[in-house]
Amino acid sequence: MSRATTTGIPSKHEDGSRATGRILAGRLNKDGATWGEIYDIEPQVGGGVDCEAKDTKDPNRVLKVQVTRAEGDPAFWERLAREGQAELPSSTVDEVVARVWDAIWKKRLHARPDEILALNAIRTPWPVLQLVVAIFRQRHCEETRRIGFKEVWVVGWSKEMTERLDTQE
Repeated sequence: MSRATTTGIPSKHEDGSRATGRILAGRLNKDGATWGEIYDIEPQVGGGVDCEAKDTKDPNRVLKVQVTRAEGDPAFWERLAREGQAELPSSTVDEVVARVWDAIWKKRLHARPDEILALNAIRTPWPVLQLVVAIFRQRHCEETRRIGFKEVWVVGWSKEMTERLDTQE
């Protein structure tokens, strides 16, 4: 995969949580869910739910979303903060798959069976590529499911670029 560039101000910690949650809820609604508007939750030290939405048909049902970056390279995010632009270096599919797994693995101690883990790939495109998703599922689907989240998704810039990782579909 060749290089990719992003510009702007990086999200800090989970600043992109609401956008990530909104895209994820849109993807789930496309599949028949009825989630309402996403709203932020007060940050918790060390992890936990970043945003939620209530079901529009049953307000007692709540979508709980924990958000983390799909690309965790601190140097990339520091460069984006400092210069307003950063480049993701060329990577192999195996390297991207390994980084996605690493992002999920780092959240394992914060896994809850009623929470969805959403990997924010809105500004870092490689984790949502079909080949990356297919190989990730081949290698890590079962391990990802056993970590303990309700579901694990990689969330791209649109609901069409959002894929579930803890299932083969």
